[in-house]
Amino acid sequence: VADCCTGLESPNYVAVFYDADSTATILDHGGYYESHPLAINDHGQIVGYGQVGRFDQNAAVFWNSPRDRIQAMGSLGTGLGLAHAINNFGEAVGTSGGRAFIWSARRGMRDLNDCIEPRLDVTLTWATDINDKGAIVVQGVDVLGQERSFLLTPPPPQAVCVDIRPGSCPNPLNANSSGRIPVAILGSPELAITSLDPASIRLMGIAPVRFDWGDYAA
Repeated sequence: VADCCTGLESPNYVAVFYDADSTATILDHGGYYESHPLAINDHGQIVGYGQVGRFDQNAAVFWNSPRDRIQAMGSLGTGLGLAHAINNFGEAVGTSGGRAFIWSARRGMRDLNDCIEPRLDVTLTWATDINDKGAIVVQGVDVLGQERSFLLTPPPPQAVCVDIRPGSCPNPLNANSSGRIPVAILGSPELAITSLDPASIRLMGIAPVRFDWGDYAA
């Protein structure tokens, strides 16, 4: 559980992680005046916001684990910034500079308004949740100034050709085995490998641990 409290290191609010035994670990707060965790995923990754100064703006922040240093997630403008939710693939959502965002360690902070069609005539201001399928709950304002809620759903997944354990034959895949398995995605005239977002890749529901570009299969 991630929470915040006072009276541990300073009278200001600091982010705290409680493990299964209710042991409290103070999260790194960097140079922020205060730090507030708002969500944690099953892997212990935490998001929230850091207060830049006593009366200044807030910034969206991320902890890769309770033991890691706090990281600023970027900004879409001045004013309020916070990360409100994170899924089990490390994709976080929130608001920054009055704009709803999605963030990942690979791609950084992106404006969700750039992911919708302009003809919708809405401004997405605040993303409040994201699930492991990438569906996002978001709030916005239409051209009449009315506040509205939306559900953004990603496009259906695209099947691609892969080579399990490139360079070896046969190519066994045991979904119940432990350890890491090298997998190469095969490009084609219709599929530019470098255009893929590694954060969107899943093999039997599992995201890649690391990635690289190169010639690994023929």
